[in-house]
Amino acid sequence: MHIKAKFQDGYLVPLEKVKLNEGEIVELDLVPQKKFSWKGALKNIKLTSVGLQHKIKEKW
Repeated sequence: MHIKAKFQDGYLVPLEKVKLNEGEIVELDLVPQKKFSWKGALKNIKLTSVGLQHKIKEKW
């Protein structure tokens, strides 16, 4: 079973309905959700912004 939860007020709160018996022990693998960012993605490109726009336009 895979369940998403958020950490709130010191507890993990499921984001959907969970069917568990009272007192049942579960094992958790915590995987933080990373936010995607374009910041710095083009820093190694040696083109002006206009030149980059023209190059992208040629591909599409």
